[in-house]
Amino acid sequence: MKRFRRAIATLGAVACALILSSPSAWAVSWGSVKGLDIVLFYPGQASWEWVLSDHSAAKTVRTGGKCRECHDTEETDMGKKMVTGKKMEPAPIVGKPGSIPVNIKIARDAARIYVRMTWKDTGFHSGTKKDADHPVKVAMMMANKQVKESSIAGCWGACHDDASGMASAADAKRSLYLGASRTAITRRGGGDNVKPDAELASLVAGGNFLEFWQAEVKGDQSVNVKEGYILDKRNTSKTPLVEASAELKSGQWSVTLSRKLKVDEIGRHNIQPDQTYNIGFALHDDYAEGRIHYVSFGYTLALNQGDTDFVAVKQ
Repeated sequence: MKRFRRAIATLGAVACALILSSPSAWAVSWGSVKGLDIVLFYPGQASWEWVLSDHSAAKTVRTGGKCRECHDTEETDMGKKMVTGKKMEPAPIVGKPGSIPVNIKIARDAARIYVRMTWKDTGFHSGTKKDADHPVKVAMMMANKQVKESSIAGCWGACHDDASGMASAADAKRSLYLGASRTAITRRGGGDNVKPDAELASLVAGGNFLEFWQAEVKGDQSVNVKEGYILDKRNTSKTPLVEASAELKSGQWSVTLSRKLKVDEIGRHNIQPDQTYNIGFALHDDYAEGRIHYVSFGYTLALNQGDTDFVAVKQ
């Protein structure tokens, strides 16, 4: 009997620990967190090479000009042009919205950072389910100052002209990558000219990578998490460090991503005060996959205080 009671007590302790660590138990007072309304827009096949070469402001971008400096508040019009095939989209999807307004809040506690994205469900259904298991996917990417293109355009710098589904891809299957991982880059992208492993390892050690967090939301609103880093490709961790939760209530989606501030893992940033991080957001709806998504321009994040778009204040 004593052994039985000890077993029950042990199971109870384990269950309690699981409950306390679960996303549903995150004690964030979101009502007190300042949010930012941003517009995620449909980008079509506009690649980083197109931005640097054919875009009317290519020279400005090449010298460090940021996308938002010219295009802030233009996201809705840009998305409409591309989703309807007027620009940079060879296969428009009839009726698909060109943009989605999203409210984003970022907070922290003593050990973790939390990112919540909230938006109204568009109600659009194309009838084609490329990713039949996930009606919605959301992602955030994060970099430090080593990734110069992220300070200009957020995660756009990882979207190349020869990635899967892009204009120069043909039948090649390539994920997102950074130009620093290639021995040469042309207008058509960097191809498979990947630098040796030792050079890639040195780049990662120096912080030259994009960390990504992604929540794949299932029909029952349970979540599958993918996370890792982007350099030569999208390197996905087998044991995700990120947790996520999702809810669709009264026609409104709310997805929260969270991880520990300090993780000490290859290809991850230890998120620290007195540092500025470049971040970008992406959203797939309507069971979409690949490049058929919505993206943001680049934003900035700091802990506690700072002259940044988002300041994660301790709860």
